[in-house]
Amino acid sequence: VDVSINPKANQAVAMKHRKLSSLGKQCATLIALMSIAGHDDTQLQKQAYNTGIKVCQLNDISQINFDSFSYNDCRQALYLIRQTSPMAKQSMMQGLAATALFDETVTLEEFELLRTLAMALDCPIPPHVSM
Repeated sequence: VDVSINPKANQAVAMKHRKLSSLGKQCATLIALMSIAGHDDTQLQKQAYNTGIKVCQLNDISQINFDSFSYNDCRQALYLIRQTSPMAKQSMMQGLAATALFDETVTLEEFELLRTLAMALDCPIPPHVSM
């Protein structure tokens, strides 16, 4: 019995993008979300964000305004990143994991967000991430 909330959850997603660089703003939005989940201090948020951006090789992305992106921005980013190649999704998960592990600890909030994003992207959590 499929108990998924989304009736389209088990359907294949067409690949429209091969590289994360074509979705830089969307990737940056999810990395910013992860950095906010792990830190209350804005300096630490920005350092964690920069770590994730470097791992995803999105160094040319301008800074995200941490106070101005919305749930809709995150949802749209996730929708578009789902349409990338498996390697790009894996790279995105590596960047999200690096953001969570920036301070060498993973909070429950970070781990749950990472798990949720991994499920949404149909991509495993990198093996070196644990609570």
